[in-house]
Amino acid sequence: MGRIISSVLVSLDGVVEAPWTWAPFDDEAKAVALGALRTYDGFVMGRESYERFSTMWGPVVGDPYIDAVNAAPKHVVSSTLDDVSWNASLVTGDPVEQVAELRASKTLVKYGTGRLDDLLLAHRLLDEVNLWVWPVVVGSGRHVFEGLSTPVPPLELTSVRELANGSVIHSYVPRYAG
Repeated sequence: MGRIISSVLVSLDGVVEAPWTWAPFDDEAKAVALGALRTYDGFVMGRESYERFSTMWGPVVGDPYIDAVNAAPKHVVSSTLDDVSWNASLVTGDPVEQVAELRASKTLVKYGTGRLDDLLLAHRLLDEVNLWVWPVVVGSGRHVFEGLSTPVPPLELTSVRELANGSVIHSYVPRYAG
């Protein structure tokens, strides 16, 4: 059985919006991110993440991490897109059923937080949350899990990894009730 893992870059004050997110992404951080990426079978993402990431990373070549992101299969959950590119396929039909089917056989990563989290949390399809906390204070912007209608269940800390740049990766497992 596969899993779905949410990996989120977040500031000390909980902000998840760009452009600050790449500022401290040094060689060690890229190596850690690339190592993690190699353990996944691809991505699951909503329309907004797909559009933002494909525009930002799609044209970039020659960086091992971004090359791996570009080459990875992407499964896009959207009710408004008719067509996708960037090595992506559109999740059609019932999104819960289709994402559950993908999860049954693949380990997928989801970058960032957004409306797709509601679907994953409401149907217990999210298996792990990795909060990559960067040593920056942004002050304003969209916060992690902001605007979700589905409550985030209690999260059990399973590991902590510190990097030389001061960032810390906290890995959690959701503890769904019942």
